[in-house]
Amino acid sequence: MGLQHLNLRYHHAVSCQRKENKSKPTDEELEKLSAKFTIMKLRHGPPAPPPADFKMSVVKTRIWHFPKSKLQLPKAQCSGGLEPGTWISTYDAILSIMWRATVRAKSRLLKPDPAAPSKAVHAVNGRGRTGFPISDRYIGTSITMTQSKPFTISKVLGDLETMLPILAQAVRESTISIDPEYISDLIRYAAGSSKLQWSELDMHWALGLDCMAFDWHTMKSYENHDLTLALGRLPH
Repeated sequence: MGLQHLNLRYHHAVSCQRKENKSKPTDEELEKLSAKFTIMKLRHGPPAPPPADFKMSVVKTRIWHFPKSKLQLPKAQCSGGLEPGTWISTYDAILSIMWRATVRAKSRLLKPDPAAPSKAVHAVNGRGRTGFPISDRYIGTSITMTQSKPFTISKVLGDLETMLPILAQAVRESTISIDPEYISDLIRYAAGSSKLQWSELDMHWALGLDCMAFDWHTMKSYENHDLTLALGRLPH
């Protein structure tokens, strides 16, 4: 999965941008933008294959169920010490718990340096954050990936009552950062690719110390457009 999602999900948005946004960014501008979008890598060819002796570690799937009736408690725990006028969502609370739990579980395998960095990377729905309208007829989800500021492993795994509010607020801040300027810069960055097919998301989550999350409950395309996905098998 890579920046090619922009080609599908932002093609309408790009067509609505001013003419100057359609030109290729300069090398200096591209360098500045790449520093902003560190998890999004533009490539001019396919990535190198893994080493011949590479073996993927065994990965086990775990499903964590958060009953709706029990969500108020973690949200209350993650809301401690918030500044006046600030808030965190239930999603922020859940992701902060997952972030901490994921790092704790991976630490047994990876045995990281306590000073090593960790961050949360998660999907944000770009609709309503673009600064310009996206047609209701466009069924793409228009998602982009944002990332929290990093914390050391020792801090992520620090005192529970102290760290959960800090992690939740970091998730909230990363979501707020997706604004019209961010979207415009991201589209501009994508314009610097000679072939979006080879772009990719560079996230250290599978065998790394970052926590990556997707939240689909705000993606309404499947509800707004009858794709028959919930109505059984499509006829041949």
